[in-house]
Amino acid sequence: MKELVKYWIDEYNWRNQEVALNQHNHYQGNIDGLNIHFLHEKGKGPNPMPLFMMHGYPWSFTMLLRILPMLTDPEAHGGDPEDAFTVIVPSIIGFGFSEYPMETGFGFQHHPQKYDKLITEGIGIHLNCLFPRLGDEREPEDKDPNILRGLGMKWAPLKPTDPDMLWYWKNVERYWIDEGAYCHQQMTRPQTLSLAISDSPVGMAAWIIEKWRAWSGWGGDFEKLFPRDMIITNVMLYWVTNSFWSAIRCASPTTILGN
Repeated sequence: MKELVKYWIDEYNWRNQEVALNQHNHYQGNIDGLNIHFLHEKGKGPNPMPLFMMHGYPWSFTMLLRILPMLTDPEAHGGDPEDAFTVIVPSIIGFGFSEYPMETGFGFQHHPQKYDKLITEGIGIHLNCLFPRLGDEREPEDKDPNILRGLGMKWAPLKPTDPDMLWYWKNVERYWIDEGAYCHQQMTRPQTLSLAISDSPVGMAAWIIEKWRAWSGWGGDFEKLFPRDMIITNVMLYWVTNSFWSAIRCASPTTILGN
């Protein structure tokens, strides 16, 4: 953290990052009085399929920027133009530039309706859509079949019955005993944690980046995957929008209400 903070102070340039982010097509849709930020990058193939991509926690829309050119213009990257997508990437409700509603009990289980309206009413896409799911978006699968062709999930929280898979499940349980304390804290005491984290940019960076390091799969050497500017910009989006509290609060009513 000392090296990263030194780089943040001495070399990182937020204005340069703003210029880079503004190379993309940013929009804001007002859905039921809620302002939702999203990117809308049109595909360059003959018939691009709409692709709705979501980040999770502790990420932001910036984590998907590197892959966007390959999806929207596969021909430029050695692929088939028939495989092009028109890509929509929202800042998840409560994250970054997307607002969080000031109503009791709003959680991830309420997101699907907002995103469906964003696509069909805000953007005006009525074709079949593919909803890849990343990170912590644990929403019920009750989306309108007229706009949903497929769903990609990072994980499915279902306990297996096969003996070999049960062995794997036990290892996952042990892993989450070690790695899951942050999640319990965020789900059960989000306000208390937010007051501490939102009082220090270095504290916020440490809380967020610790998970990047643990989940990178590179033995902690996560800077092989993520340049320092990318890491800091992700933290900055939480910091400048003061959205850490709302990002973690989304999971709290989901767990407490059990739906």
